[in-house]
Amino acid sequence: MTIRHLDGLFRPAAIAVIGASRDEGRSGGMILRRLRAGGFAGPVLAVNRRAATVQGQPAWADVESLPQVPDLAVLATAPGELPGLVRALCRRGCRAFAVLPRDGDAPGMATEAQDATLAAARPWLGRLLGPDSFGVMVPAPRLNATLAVDLPAPGHLACVTASTAVAATLLHRAQASGIGISKLVGAGAAADIDLADLVDYLSLDADTHVIALHLQAVPNGRKFMSALRAASRLKPVIVCRSGNAGDPDAWTDAVHDAVFRRAGALRVAALDDLFDAAIALAAPHRPRGSRLAIAGNGGGLATMTADAAAGAGLQPLGGMIDIGDHARPARHVEALARLGARTGADALLLAHAPSGMVPTGDIVRTILAAPGAGPIWTAICLPAASAGERRALGAVGYAAFADPLAAVRGLGLALRHRQLQDLVQRVPGHVAESGRDSTRPLGGGDGRGLLADYGIRHLPAGVAAGLWCDPVFGPAVWVAPGPGPARSFGLPPLDSVLAADLCRDVAADGLTDLLVTLGRIAIDHPEIREMVVDAAGDAAGLRCRVAIHGGPAPPMPAIRPYPAELAGMVALRDGTAIALRPVRPDDAPLVDDLFEHLTPDDVHTRFFSTLRVLPRALRARLTQIDYDREMAFVAIEETGGDPCLVGMIHLLADPDFDVAEFAVMVRSDWQGRGVGHLLMRTILSHARRRGLRRIVGVVLNENRRMLDLARRLGFAAVHGRDPGTSELQLDLEPLSPGPGPAPA
Repeated sequence: MTIRHLDGLFRPAAIAVIGASRDEGRSGGMILRRLRAGGFAGPVLAVNRRAATVQGQPAWADVESLPQVPDLAVLATAPGELPGLVRALCRRGCRAFAVLPRDGDAPGMATEAQDATLAAARPWLGRLLGPDSFGVMVPAPRLNATLAVDLPAPGHLACVTASTAVAATLLHRAQASGIGISKLVGAGAAADIDLADLVDYLSLDADTHVIALHLQAVPNGRKFMSALRAASRLKPVIVCRSGNAGDPDAWTDAVHDAVFRRAGALRVAALDDLFDAAIALAAPHRPRGSRLAIAGNGGGLATMTADAAAGAGLQPLGGMIDIGDHARPARHVEALARLGARTGADALLLAHAPSGMVPTGDIVRTILAAPGAGPIWTAICLPAASAGERRALGAVGYAAFADPLAAVRGLGLALRHRQLQDLVQRVPGHVAESGRDSTRPLGGGDGRGLLADYGIRHLPAGVAAGLWCDPVFGPAVWVAPGPGPARSFGLPPLDSVLAADLCRDVAADGLTDLLVTLGRIAIDHPEIREMVVDAAGDAAGLRCRVAIHGGPAPPMPAIRPYPAELAGMVALRDGTAIALRPVRPDDAPLVDDLFEHLTPDDVHTRFFSTLRVLPRALRARLTQIDYDREMAFVAIEETGGDPCLVGMIHLLADPDFDVAEFAVMVRSDWQGRGVGHLLMRTILSHARRRGLRRIVGVVLNENRRMLDLARRLGFAAVHGRDPGTSELQLDLEPLSPGPGPAPA
């Protein structure tokens, strides 16, 4: 996971502004002013080589003179100075840096300076935001490390983009919409901290309930896909992609669409939709379906809202409630109660048109004084309400919109997001088929022989299908209603559910099986750049045109298949048979059962806390992994009828895939039987096969059983960073790749 040292960016105790200026028109002067005016509670240290004071506060001539180590350094200096500054700050213990845009029309950072700055940070794993970064805002602690004037109100929406202009637009729109912000960050050129890193961090951020992501291009498809899938399993992720008009390949945007869909992220077309979706998804209860009960202060308004809902594919319920054009505030509360009592309603909507006889503020105060939103998703539409009033309604559980049409759009988008969640849970495996050797070229561009090897000899009438290798996300399967330009894409590996989603707009018998098989071909034959399968129109039945990659190695698939080859049966010391395999999302109930069979002492030694119930987010992190940068094995005893999870172990690699941290958990009534030893041997073998250099783990000093096991396996124990802990360390020698778990 690539979130190392990002706490320094989002939760700094002290900040240094390098290049702080008396001139508030320059970036170094402006950022110092913003930090001070925002009310950041920690020290803000100014570095200026020529002035002893800057904007009325002391300044230091260089970073070596600073009276304390900053957690975050904001860099507003010439590019040539950055490597030396970063190196000096890293030596002192600073690990997070934000590189601001240059002043005025000065050119951006040259590649040489950027590479030198990254090289200066690398030995200490220092993290750089930028160059040309918008900076970072965290409203709750009053942190404004950007050039923007105002901090938004605190809330639970995180906004992430690479574009400074879009970051400023997101900030403005959030303030106007009455949405509170947990984090707002602009990655700029993203030379180090990229969008995937930020999504990873925010997926585990307790203050963030919804992530809004704007992007244009993605440099590393597998890393981005991994982060997006992990995040969307924990909280809603809304994505707005721009720039498709300039895509180099005709299918680039369609492949991105497939990426977002497979990851369970909700794609929207514009920022208006993004904020409508964010309001809808931030409510504590998600809409359960499309049946919408409507009330309004006027029959015409309620009817217009119902028409808009029907046009959006929703089902407005009959018997709309008209509370009158000039209904007093108490009537609005009564209408909400009547809506909540409607039988069969999946969502509720109260629409209000401004009335000169009834101040909107009175309505808001009356609603806020009532018990709050019930268990059904409820939208309140008050066009004349202020942003603060809508934010207050959101805080008590309502989805507060400026108008009914926005509410209808938000509801529709929230329902689409719900439909996507089934897709992100799918983890198809892959077993290589008996097709041709993947190193053997496909002669003459005719792939019919390859299709025959996989059992494909005909194509359903009226469709075309094939493969396309995207330069970022790797191979994708596509299907189209004939030879035209419209194509739907999906990412291999596929199963029947994913294939059915892919051909949702194309109905043909046998098509899902065909697409699943094409997904197998895509993984077995990475040399294929493009494949087109269509009807030949003659006795041959079908045509298959194939193009092969030339030059460098093709990109890897964006999704690593479930590693079924690592599963196997092993025996404990007493002969008990144990199924050992990588974890799956559907193991969540077994993990809950394992946690329930831990003693309080074992909970404390594993989680360093006194948890009584395993939190949903933590359970998802334990069971929903990408099998690439993260691995988890489960040990399951199956002879007693229902499967019993007796232990599990996780391995999480660092950003450079050099060092990985392990954590192991064994059911209390199974301890002392060799389960922990089996899991440790398994994860060590896996780490060696993946080429990791070192494996580490943090253990409480009171956990003598784990410390003794680690020493027997060759680990060295050193003092941990926190009192009462030890860090276990083991240097590894790589093994040649090979399937299957390690022997017990």
